Formats: sequence, C-alpha cells, structure tokens
Amino acid sequence: MDLEIKRARRKKIASDRPRIKWDGLTPALSREMGEKLIGMGAWSGSGDADAMWNKAASCIREVASKVLGVSRGNFGGHKGNWWWIGEVQGKVEEKRLLTLSGWNA
Repeated sequence: MDLEIKRARRKKIASDRPRIKWDGLTPALSREMGEKLIGMGAWSGSGDADAMWNKAASCIREVASKVLGVSRGNFGGHKGNWWWIGEVQGKVEEKRLLTLSGWNA
C-alpha cells in the first residue's frame, strides 16, 4: 500500500494590487502623515473597537498612499540575471570542471 500526501500549493500574492511604498518613510514624512491623520480625525474615539480600528486603518492607508506613493503592483521578474553573460558562464563552467577533477579553485 502506497501512501501519497499532497500539499496544497501556496497562492501567489495578488500582483495587481498596488502596495504602499513604506520603505520611503522618513521622519519628516511621518510628521506630515501625523498632521494629516489628526486633520482627518483618524484618532477620534467613537463607537466600538472594531469601528475605530477600521476607521484608523483606512485613514492610515489613504494618507500613506498619498504621501509615500504606491507601487504598480507588478513584479519586474528576475532582475539578478543581467550579469549572467557568456564570459561569466564560461568562468563558472571552468570552475565546475576544476572542482569535479579534484582541484580547488
């Protein structure tokens, strides 16, 4: 009797959804965001906790997307392969052959 276990594949993150560029956050931009959030009333405490959380989160997303900007949401592919030219491939192959033949290069 053979036992076969199948694992479900992970779903890829939706690439069409724009993402906020949080890595561009600086102290000056955080102060600007704080002022805008106070102006929007994001921290006003009215209603239950879920409603307050949703209001604050939506205000933060809105302000952050305006101040920091958003990405297009598309991944540019493998950007690290540009250097993999013929010369480099030849060197790698040479080193691989030396290693296989017993030499440490």
